[in-house]
Amino acid sequence: SGGGEALLALAGALDIPCFGLKTGDLLTFGKLKLTVVSPDKEQSGEQLLSSENLDRNDTSLVFCVSYGDFDMLFTGDVGQAVEERIVENMKAFGIGPCDVLKVAHHGSKGSSTQAFLDYVRPAAALISCGKDNSYGHPHKELIKRLQRVTENICISAQRGEWIVSTNGNFIKIVVWTWMDSYNNMQEVSFDNEIQNGQ
Repeated sequence: SGGGEALLALAGALDIPCFGLKTGDLLTFGKLKLTVVSPDKEQSGEQLLSSENLDRNDTSLVFCVSYGDFDMLFTGDVGQAVEERIVENMKAFGIGPCDVLKVAHHGSKGSSTQAFLDYVRPAAALISCGKDNSYGHPHKELIKRLQRVTENICISAQRGEWIVSTNGNFIKIVVWTWMDSYNNMQEVSFDNEIQNGQ
């Protein structure tokens, strides 16, 4: 994509090194841990941009952020084709269930199978999609699947943006609506003490 090429060119011009991450890579920042669970193969930006036979969405970086007892899974734009492998990788690294799930691909029908959701079992699910988007995201079938595992579903197109905060033992999700300013945030009805195993 033009955006990806421009970003790589800018990084090169500024001598900023770019590198890929792959399953099993672990980054730590004090007590915060980021564990990569997909893609299984490291690919540079140039490889991703030049591949014609690759579903780029399925090469999205998928990782779990852990802090104390809190786990949040970020799924990028992956589709159902790689979710089984992601669950296998999560099991191998002792990850799951997760307190918060950033739902894949803006809530499309082609992501977040019931088997995937049954393993992840999020206490809250966040869907990032534009208001009145042309794709109709989030898809109603996906919403039904999510409702089987959580009653806490935040959709940016309906409620606005959100901030997730935790001290490692307690989760708070705060949203602000389209009409609010950043300094006029409203708290969502989701404040939850983290339970072991949910």
